[in-house]
Amino acid sequence: MWVISLVILICNVITLSASFLGFKYIPPPSNTETHGRYSTVDLIEAEGYPAETHTVTTADGYILTFHRIPMSRLMAHNPSSTPGPPVLHLHGYESSSAEVVLRGRRNSLGFLLSDQGYDVWLLNFRGNVYSRNHTDLSPDDKFGPFWNFTWWEMGSKDLPRVLEYILDLTGQNKLQIVGHSQGITALYVMLDQHPELSTNISLVSAMAPIAYNSHTQGMLRWTAQFLADIPNFASQSEFLAPSEALNSISSKYCQENSTTQTACYNFLFLVTGFDLEQQDRSNLVNQLQHFPAGTSARTIVHFAQMILQDKFQAFDWGEEENIKKYNNTRPPQVDLGRATPAQAIYVAPGNDYLVQPEDYNRLVAELPNVVRLHIVNYTMWNHQDFLTAIDAPKILYPHIIEEMNRYR
Repeated sequence: MWVISLVILICNVITLSASFLGFKYIPPPSNTETHGRYSTVDLIEAEGYPAETHTVTTADGYILTFHRIPMSRLMAHNPSSTPGPPVLHLHGYESSSAEVVLRGRRNSLGFLLSDQGYDVWLLNFRGNVYSRNHTDLSPDDKFGPFWNFTWWEMGSKDLPRVLEYILDLTGQNKLQIVGHSQGITALYVMLDQHPELSTNISLVSAMAPIAYNSHTQGMLRWTAQFLADIPNFASQSEFLAPSEALNSISSKYCQENSTTQTACYNFLFLVTGFDLEQQDRSNLVNQLQHFPAGTSARTIVHFAQMILQDKFQAFDWGEEENIKKYNNTRPPQVDLGRATPAQAIYVAPGNDYLVQPEDYNRLVAELPNVVRLHIVNYTMWNHQDFLTAIDAPKILYPHIIEEMNRYR
């Protein structure tokens, strides 16, 4: 345990203070390898699929960059091919559009959906490495107003604009949603704040959705009180952005066959649940070049508040500030009854530290239109396994695709 504790200490010190120590933020690479990383577009094109980059500006000025796989690698060679029904993927906490194209065309959900004929869109929420831009605000201002957001704004402001853009560009009136973890958190906020958009979603495929999380285990639970006590001014900052420090550490210590790779996994597992058997050790460094992808510190504070308060609600500023912002001493709660699109829920039996059975059963009970609840048939399945597990293409993705094809 002392090894794990040391890794935690070192990683926290480096990531929380990297900018003050002079480590430079690493911007996303542009179609060429940079700092040992490849962009989402590079990852897609390397497998022979067409890739596109799109941008939108939200009502509050955030410039979002997202990616598209308009058709499969085989269809791309047919001049008469046209994109199929659109599906939008919503990434999880500290992640990006790369999360569903990192394991090659035979093992990555993004490519598998493309091969099924879907027009695959991959969102990047505000503040991550691809969407670190604004019409007026600078993300480089420490404790600046750019970082005044959580997953609440991702859902209430980012998602409506992106849905509008995709439907307008494709000429479709409906799309499907696939998402992991915080991506689905944001979706439920959107459906609560903009219930009229429910009619534009034919199916939600939710992997490890976070709505209620008071039964969270592991590191996030242990640190929840500390995080919730962080002053509001201090949480208005960037957290875990890609940096030279993180890049160097992961490249040196997390390589396959290195004596320290297990420590790298153990650090991740303290958050997600332990499951070394399902990990592709040759791909860990590649994964860590894309995760963490950056967000606001306030986002993780918001999750900590949820754990302690046992509520699915907007950010709690304290009674005085809540009155100013919400005209109430308490933040508004998400009404899951407004999430009326068909929902297919995919969860772990109990080893996902962030989505425990007591919490996802409560979510399912409040959703009005759950068409499928699938518990992965693997006891040790954890939170990251939905994206990284060796057996995900065999024991999870076929179920997701089967259900999606019913709603094409």
